[in-house]
Amino acid sequence: LPAILHKLLDQGGNFAATSLGYHDTEEILGKALRGRRKDAILFTSPDPPKDDVPTIMGRCELSLKHFQTDYIDCYFSHGNWSEAFYEAAVKLRQQGKIRFIGLSCHVPAEHLARVEADQVDFVFQPYNYMALAKWTERFNRNDVEALFARCKQKDIGVIGMKPMTGHFVPNWAKDASNPLVVRLLKELQEFGKTNLCQAFLMWVLKNPNVCCAAVGMRKVNDVLENIG
Repeated sequence: LPAILHKLLDQGGNFAATSLGYHDTEEILGKALRGRRKDAILFTSPDPPKDDVPTIMGRCELSLKHFQTDYIDCYFSHGNWSEAFYEAAVKLRQQGKIRFIGLSCHVPAEHLARVEADQVDFVFQPYNYMALAKWTERFNRNDVEALFARCKQKDIGVIGMKPMTGHFVPNWAKDASNPLVVRLLKELQEFGKTNLCQAFLMWVLKNPNVCCAAVGMRKVNDVLENIG
């Protein structure tokens, strides 16, 4: 992870997203960012949000220790919304311990409710080409594009989560005899990239209402491929 992060920062990438519940990733990132804290925008969450303000504030303090920093750029409620999370986050922001408040979930309508209530500065929403074609979620059921357009109107950040459905291509998409695969490949050819993962990423980034894509990376070469 440190080598991946350093390569990303060296190539112009500028944010890292994790959560307190993701094993020891906060501590690893904290060590990797020694001397480079100002180069990165940090996202994390108390994971999961609890309906208890003191607990949430305590979890933030723990994350600050893990990251070896005195502030977290973006603090978000993970999976669902909690009014206790919001109350705690407002207090943490007033104390200068976080800068921005957000929500990460899979349902656009839930994001939209928080957007209209002026409670969030950013949203983490799954958004990828495969979901529109054949995947576990169909975004048209909740009108993700309308959510993104509304966020743009209200100057709320949109981070596309799972832009490649993970950094891999599903086995069914490797079947060149599948008519659906043939159609997908033809549509993705417009990006002129070397592989499907790059094309998937370009599909997300071409949306003017998307600020950036949160891409999972397992090795340094993934950084170079994504930057490409």
